[in-house]
Amino acid sequence: MMFDLNKAMYRVLLVGMASSTLLYVFGLLLFFVQNANPMQTGISNYSNPGELIQQLSDLRAAAILTFATIVLIATPITRVLLSVAVFAVNRDRKFVLITGAVVLILLLSIILGYFWNLSID
Repeated sequence: MMFDLNKAMYRVLLVGMASSTLLYVFGLLLFFVQNANPMQTGISNYSNPGELIQQLSDLRAAAILTFATIVLIATPITRVLLSVAVFAVNRDRKFVLITGAVVLILLLSIILGYFWNLSID
């Protein structure tokens, strides 16, 4: 049984874009409701995932906007992971290896960026 990669990609991209867009709209609406003077609002930094989750459960606008950004960034990453799975199911070893290498590069850059906060100067 062959899986249609194009349909699967379409669904992932559609769900990712729609959900992040809805989260952005909701977060912006909350931002203007929660902040009397939006120009005076500071930038929120989350030092750990638990803090972000707590702020999300409190329906804080900055946390929702941050989560919308995470969903938006995760969409193409999910697409690559789905590609590996579809190629594996279709027994296309060449593309499993190539796409698997892309996944490893993505994971390595996420891990390095999170733990070492590398920057190019």
